[in-house]
Amino acid sequence: MTATLAPRTSRLTIFTVDGVPRQAEDQAINTGVWENEQCGGDFNEWMNCNGYIDFGYIESIYSIFVSRASLSVAAETGSTGTFDVNSNTNWTVSSNQTWLTVNPTSGSNMRQ
Repeated sequence: MTATLAPRTSRLTIFTVDGVPRQAEDQAINTGVWENEQCGGDFNEWMNCNGYIDFGYIESIYSIFVSRASLSVAAETGSTGTFDVNSNTNWTVSSNQTWLTVNPTSGSNMRQ
């Protein structure tokens, strides 16, 4: 994620994504700051030149991945199907059909 400001002196102090603040002066790349008689530097919240502050990859706070978009289960009693859930948060799964049971029905910060 990068933040780009207009070509004039500007100050970017805090950049917030999904409620998580990131300090501009804590970032190692700032191509818009004027330092040592040229544009470009690091660990600075000022933008004096056209450029950007590199905040790096910003991951969403919560993510959940399911290994299959759909799952077919045979009609015979005892038939099974599986899918994986990978998340960094609590999750639940349920069935709205009386003939179909799900196990496990919940998890947290893990792969099932």
